[in-house]
Amino acid sequence: MATQTINYGTETAITATNINSLANDAAKPLPVVDNSSTKAVDEKVHFEVTLGSSGVSSTGTIELYLLESAESTTADFTDGINPTSSSDVASSIKNAVLLRVLNANANSLVVKCILDLVSDLRGALQNCPKYWSLLVLNKSGAAFAASGHEVTHTPIKYDVA
Repeated sequence: MATQTINYGTETAITATNINSLANDAAKPLPVVDNSSTKAVDEKVHFEVTLGSSGVSSTGTIELYLLESAESTTADFTDGINPTSSSDVASSIKNAVLLRVLNANANSLVVKCILDLVSDLRGALQNCPKYWSLLVLNKSGAAFAASGHEVTHTPIKYDVA
């Protein structure tokens, strides 16, 4: 009988400077992860953002969305959102899949989460997209801190022996 074991790839940073000082009610994407050669079936994503030092709402949140594409061209991503954009794209969010809503409700709070891209969306995704990006929507009530954000991803495969 075959045995299946999990195979964690190398944890890799996703540059998060696009969300430095991200204004309240604004959304910006993080850089694209190219899964075309890795062919991971899932991704473990670590997300960490530092909220502003003042003005954060007691009901504040951060929404994380998935942008995906079967092609590497930026025009083919969910909702036509260019994942290399440095502009606010909040008004373009229409069909992007909501991954998680995080509580972001205290000044200078460091908001952290770990999510499994596919496992957390069972039913919406069966396998990890060929090209994907996270879209971050700040609903905290204040701009994010000017720095101190960290996002990484770890590809997940399965070995069968």
